[in-house]
Amino acid sequence: MAKLRLVERGLLDAAQGVDDIQIRTRRRKTTEDDGEEDDVSEDDELELADETQQEFTTRINLYVAIHLARAGDTTRDSYKESLIYQTRKELINEFLKATMLQKCRNIDCGR
Repeated sequence: MAKLRLVERGLLDAAQGVDDIQIRTRRRKTTEDDGEEDDVSEDDELELADETQQEFTTRINLYVAIHLARAGDTTRDSYKESLIYQTRKELINEFLKATMLQKCRNIDCGR
């Protein structure tokens, strides 16, 4: 949805930047005696989520809001340029394919 909102305003670079946003993680060193240390090491490392799904969603929404505020003079019809229009069309097709799945892939689904 974030990508669609940005492409709608003609912000193709910002929409592509959404793919680079990942949930924040921290690395923890695992030791043989099943204890965990907070130090980062080249030994066995385990990545743990450092933010909740809600915090991640809030961060993405903030990213979108900042780019929309900076754009200022763009209108909702800014997607009508050929490259932006093609990207928007691909995003909509990707979204429709994802919604046709039998099982919901959202972490919060079923709550």
